Amino acid sequence: AQASHWFDPKGSRSEFLRIIKPGGRIVFFDNYRLEEASAAAKAYESILVKFGHDYAESKHRNRNSLRHELILGPFELVSLPNSQNLTLEALAGRIRSSSYMPNQDHESYPALESAIEKMFLDHSKDGEVLIEYETRIYISHEQK
Repeated sequence: AQASHWFDPKGSRSEFLRIIKPGGRIVFFDNYRLEEASAAAKAYESILVKFGHDYAESKHRNRNSLRHELILGPFELVSLPNSQNLTLEALAGRIRSSSYMPNQDHESYPALESAIEKMFLDHSKDGEVLIEYETRIYISHEQK
């Protein structure tokens, strides 16, 4: 569940345990953007920091593995490399889709659009920007 940061830990765990079959497992997937992986990654992060409302709080909430343990119980963690090659349209859509980014009615929206376009022009290669991630797979121990 990429949106596990929105889950109520106690309520979610109770519901998962209610519906899971014996021997089943609960699995969460989270994509962690590698913020220092490249100049493009640093520019992307800079846009989020500059324009994102409550970005720091959201970032902290997304990386709280204690939440995963409260929901899953004991778990294994598997990490895999992942990446996205984004066109300007896809990059802008990816950035705009985050709940902490301003909508088009906000006064900072034109500056956000300009920052996205500049980032793309500065860091694109063959019409795409590479954004790298670490995909973390949280796998609960077997449920009885």
